[in-house]
Amino acid sequence: MLKQLHNKYYLLRHGNSLANKKNIIVSNPVIGIKEYGLSTEGRNSISKNCKNIPYKKYIILSSPFKRTKETAIIISEELKIPDIEYNDNLRERFFGDFDMKDSKNYERIWEEDLTNTNHKKWNNESVHEVAIRLMSLIEDLEITYNDRDIILVSHGDSLQILECLLKKIDPKLHRSLKPLKQGEFRDLSFLSIPNGHNI
Repeated sequence: MLKQLHNKYYLLRHGNSLANKKNIIVSNPVIGIKEYGLSTEGRNSISKNCKNIPYKKYIILSSPFKRTKETAIIISEELKIPDIEYNDNLRERFFGDFDMKDSKNYERIWEEDLTNTNHKKWNNESVHEVAIRLMSLIEDLEITYNDRDIILVSHGDSLQILECLLKKIDPKLHRSLKPLKQGEFRDLSFLSIPNGHNI
């Protein structure tokens, strides 16, 4: 288990997508990697938001879903960062029986999360399972890099569960964090040393 963060991490949720426009849940990689990319609104908002991101020599890692991939490409072009690494550990949380159904079903999953981080009531991926793959990614990044600025482009649940882990908050409370808006860039660099943040 990591004791300290030696890199600086920044979270970036994908921009508005075609799935968001249709109010449907697209969480199956078989569909999400190939379909439901950014909407025109999403593309424009990401380009606009880039102007508020301080320029640094970032490392960019992204979920392989189409909407996150397109978000990462815009960011890389605007910030002139040539390389993007696509990492499956950043993928969307799988919402099981609710995949391709109305997005109002998120609430049913989240309500159950509060009482059981291992629940798979609707054949969904549990909070615990998401947490394991995300911490595995952070552990690998901490071994590979030192004192680097790393942007993680991903999805709402995945990023908020990760934020809980990095801040030592029980991940069942991931929806109690200020929700990441579509296209939002969240700076968590203050968690790294020399502040000596333990996780």
